[in-house]
Amino acid sequence: MTTSAIPTVDISEFRNDVAFASKLGEGYQEYGFCGVVGHGIADSVIRDAFAAMREFFVLPAEIKERYNMHNAGARGYTSFGIETAKNSAHPDLKEFWQVGRELPDGQSRHQSMFANVWPTEVADFRTRVYGLYVALDELGNRILNALALYLGLPLGYFRDK
Repeated sequence: MTTSAIPTVDISEFRNDVAFASKLGEGYQEYGFCGVVGHGIADSVIRDAFAAMREFFVLPAEIKERYNMHNAGARGYTSFGIETAKNSAHPDLKEFWQVGRELPDGQSRHQSMFANVWPTEVADFRTRVYGLYVALDELGNRILNALALYLGLPLGYFRDK
């Protein structure tokens, strides 16, 4: 696949078919990624999550630091200057919040899947942020289903990975 532009696929057109999977897979093979449109995630879900994040990140540093888990399972708050790009001597000038999948009680967990951390200072933070996480996780699973077909694997192959 040789083109002058990064391919963009409309994921809403994916019907568990090899034709769509081929377009997506060829983009990954050629470029390592594709643009994805038609994701179907409601603008309100995205706006609500971003609003919750804005509300959190304007809090004073001492409050945000309460949620710094010091890289315990990539959950919670990470402050400025903690991460450094590969082969760089200078720390990144960013702060961020990490969320992961929540598993039902009693389900075996991979050792790196720590519990999420939720700030109490921002109303409905968990509902708003985790709502976007779930929507993006579902989107990721649809993309992985298409890639499984492209690789000649059964639909749903990556579901438990």
